[in-house]
Amino acid sequence: MPPSTAGGTPATTVERRAGFISGCVMSVLFGATNASSVRLLNRAGYDVVTPPEQGCCGALYAHSGQLELARDCARHNIAVFERHNLSTIVINAAGCGSTLKEYGKLLGDDPLWADRARRFSASVKDLTEILVQSASSENSALRIPHSALKTTYHDACHLAHPQHITKQPRELIRSLVGGNFVELPESDVCCGSAGSYNLTEPAMAERLQQRKIENILKTGAQVVVTTNPGCLLQIRVGLRKAGSKIEALHIADFLDPASRTIKVRGWIDNSQRLLKAEMLVTAELETDEPLALQVPTKAVFLRGDRHCLFIEQAPGTYERHEVKIGAEHAGKIQVLSGLQANQRIVTDASLLLEQLMRESGS
Repeated sequence: MPPSTAGGTPATTVERRAGFISGCVMSVLFGATNASSVRLLNRAGYDVVTPPEQGCCGALYAHSGQLELARDCARHNIAVFERHNLSTIVINAAGCGSTLKEYGKLLGDDPLWADRARRFSASVKDLTEILVQSASSENSALRIPHSALKTTYHDACHLAHPQHITKQPRELIRSLVGGNFVELPESDVCCGSAGSYNLTEPAMAERLQQRKIENILKTGAQVVVTTNPGCLLQIRVGLRKAGSKIEALHIADFLDPASRTIKVRGWIDNSQRLLKAEMLVTAELETDEPLALQVPTKAVFLRGDRHCLFIEQAPGTYERHEVKIGAEHAGKIQVLSGLQANQRIVTDASLLLEQLMRESGS
């Protein structure tokens, strides 16, 4: 379960106090993504509360027609989140979000719960809705450098159709990759996951998966982003079966600087002390005190047991320089003075260099 806050500046008023739905699949398989989501909310100025007593949203029960069990889940979660004086309730899984926003309908005929359910559903927001709303604020999660990666986006069915959320994720992705965003053909066609559909109808699910992967490959993208754990697992499996190196990411992990570390493919030419990089992912570097270090345009700074600065000599080729950093900065991620918004940075030097050396010897 993610912490109640994860960095950033906690808000002091109820208007900026968000409850976070940790989710069944998300909390078990995507705990790091939940942590990324909380960090992004903190950076957007929200104090985040993740009640440990919360339970399943009831989506799979509702999808399978077990409505009484879904209603039990709804009543439980409404009661839990009502205790925390929240301005909004945030979910980062499209399938769960769709059901949470329907609690008002699910309990519409229950006189004891109907009004409470409608209030709850009205307060539920997908993570992307919150982040786009905060775009103009000082703590905006959109204030992050640009990435050179060609990126596409898959519309999760439960986000695009019942919730009609298609514009917000694209705005967030474009804020990071700019003109490197490419639309996915048939982006809102199901990937074949569809909750438990890939278990109950595996043949059809596999055909949909193949169709989705073929469309992703057509884009030439290096990264495909989506907003639902089922879609993410389905697409990752499909890409693996296709032998593709395209990376599939939840939008929270894609946007959160702290989650982007070893994301470089290339090799070290030891004879010339050069890094030849095929792919660089941007990471934001933050601290209260910038390092007193002048960095030329287009530089790559690696952190870890060894600290290296790679200065671009030609497109995709960087000259390596050792950088000494004082012990007072150990364990911190630093801002390098002189860096611009579109410069490319990677972090965690020791692991990165190990990876590059392995690829160099292969």
